[in-house]
Amino acid sequence: GHQIAINLASLTFMVAMGMGYASSVRVGQAFGAGEMAKVRRIGFSSMYFVIAAEIIFTLGFIIFRHELPKLYINDVAVRNIAAEMLV
Repeated sequence: GHQIAINLASLTFMVAMGMGYASSVRVGQAFGAGEMAKVRRIGFSSMYFVIAAEIIFTLGFIIFRHELPKLYINDVAVRNIAAEMLV
């Protein structure tokens, strides 16, 4: 159950990390072009986008906590443990 919960949590982390890497490239390009207002806008918009994505993942974990472990295993006891850990 713990492995399932950690795997799903890692997925959300990887999405956030990917968005962070993409925004750092955009910020670097804007900084190199000397567009400081654009640097600030890109930074804040990327931060808000990551926060929104993580809220969506959180709601998905809460709403689908019993369905997500079914993707990994058929054992009901393990699925129940994973469902508890997702919340």
